[in-house]
Amino acid sequence: MPRKTRKQKMRASQKRGQSILSNNTITSKPGEVVNREFSFNLQNIQNIQNKAKILKNTDNSSSLAKTPFLVKDLAKSLVLAALIFSLEMVIYWVRSESAL
Repeated sequence: MPRKTRKQKMRASQKRGQSILSNNTITSKPGEVVNREFSFNLQNIQNIQNKAKILKNTDNSSSLAKTPFLVKDLAKSLVLAALIFSLEMVIYWVRSESAL
């Protein structure tokens, strides 16, 4: 089969274009205007990014009111430290009594 000429390629593309156009007809009510314009507002995105930066840069001071887990963790640590210290004192006292 010989290669297609430029004219044959152009005719084939025109036929394909016409068939695509005939298949993709959009029916709408008479007098109805369809807005196919894409609106994109860059300022809204920039405002959101600015708000995110402001929130990120806010003061993250370590106050006890803002971090409820910090208080719980400190209380647990203090209780465990007190238990370990008292256990060491009991072991020391038992050893010293048994040495006499």
